[in-house]
Amino acid sequence: MEDVPHSIDPASPRLMDRFRLFIRSLHFAFATEKTYVHWVKRYIYFHDKKHPDSMGRVEVGAFLDHLALARHVSINTQKTALNALVFFYDKFLQKELGEIQFSCAKKPRRVPVVFTQSEAFSVLHHLSGTHALIAELMYGSGLRISEAIRLRIKDVDLSQLAVFVRNGKGNKDRRSILPRSLVDRLVTQMQYVQTVHKQDLADAMAEFIFPMHLKESIQVLQPHPHGNTCFQHFMSVLIQGAVLSGATMLGKVVCRNWSKKP
Repeated sequence: MEDVPHSIDPASPRLMDRFRLFIRSLHFAFATEKTYVHWVKRYIYFHDKKHPDSMGRVEVGAFLDHLALARHVSINTQKTALNALVFFYDKFLQKELGEIQFSCAKKPRRVPVVFTQSEAFSVLHHLSGTHALIAELMYGSGLRISEAIRLRIKDVDLSQLAVFVRNGKGNKDRRSILPRSLVDRLVTQMQYVQTVHKQDLADAMAEFIFPMHLKESIQVLQPHPHGNTCFQHFMSVLIQGAVLSGATMLGKVVCRNWSKKP
């Protein structure tokens, strides 16, 4: 799953593997890890795969100029790239960049589009199957897309109509409500996942998600089905695409959490 951190060999000599491990040692959110790695990779490829140690503030400034003048990215996108590269150099490589000269992005800020309740229901009405269930869970329980996809069976409390988010934004746990209207469909989905899990066990392919602080410190003898996610093998891009399709029918531009980044 794209929204779940994969294991990395602590002895790996690869630069990006070592960077990922460094980020995880600071307990940053996985979304932050993916974003920082993404921008460092783009920076390296922009400079024809030169090693970052041989580059510095001039090359960083040139890359930021490229984003603003050639790619026409938004101000926030350029700031995100800048933050990622400053963190990469200052914290990971222990190489201070100093003052960076670059052209600031000029793309104007836009007021985000916010759905009315009826518009939100219209978008959900255009979805079906598991896509609809995940989107309705996000809407009714206030979950981010990554939180909904990573929701484990054991974190769904049907008796109290509650869901528990583990390792959410800021590495925090929280409790949220579970709409009663979703209970029957969610139970059906969990039963399906448990059936798939049993088949995976028989095929020696079973796996499930550990919290990051436990993942590397304990040995699993046999995965337990309640540790599985309710929506195994689903990627956030599938949900984004389904919601975007529904919103397009309304002639609306969806919010950034439900659309692809530039």
